[in-house]
Amino acid sequence: MDKLTQLLTLKKNRSTQKQTVTQKFRKPVDKNVNLLRELQRKTDAERVKLIEVNEDLKTTAHKKKVELEELENELCILLQEIQIKDEEKKLVSECLTSSISDKEYMKQKIESVEQQSHGKLSDLQKTDRLFQERLGLKFKSTTDQELEIIFTNIDPKDTSLHYCFTLKFVEGKYKVSNAQPEIEDLNILTQRLNKTNSFRSFIIAVRKYYKHGHSEKS
Repeated sequence: MDKLTQLLTLKKNRSTQKQTVTQKFRKPVDKNVNLLRELQRKTDAERVKLIEVNEDLKTTAHKKKVELEELENELCILLQEIQIKDEEKKLVSECLTSSISDKEYMKQKIESVEQQSHGKLSDLQKTDRLFQERLGLKFKSTTDQELEIIFTNIDPKDTSLHYCFTLKFVEGKYKVSNAQPEIEDLNILTQRLNKTNSFRSFIIAVRKYYKHGHSEKS
């Protein structure tokens, strides 16, 4: 029994020693494990933070890129607008120069037409006496640069009865209107007058028309 007791005691002592040794070495190990776990946790946290920072940097870089592209586009548009403004200024300047030239040309043209009109009216009035004596014809100027042409001696019963129309010289052409009584072929006669420029033939044709019309009525 003593040996058995000694054996058990020895075994118990060994177990106690083993536990003591285990506890002695386990504490530093557990401590190191805890340190490693804490370090891993911090490392993971830093990794997550770095990922977030990296994503933020990517987002910021993308925004900056977009802003830069927008600024470049705005700059291009601005340069185009400046170019367009310069072209518009040039065009306006050319238009003003052209307008001034056109004004001068039109002024000269109007003066030329007016001179021609006055010249035509003057020539017509110079023949007033001749026509009045032979054809019973009178010329009367109006305030609208028109010439009223009056025929008499058409109706034998009343030689003072008036047959008339107005004549105007517009842009180098004769314009006849206000015929009383109306002349059916007045447009044709006017076209022939502008084509031949023979006022004498026109007057004779109109007088014949009035004479013929009066004869038919009689």
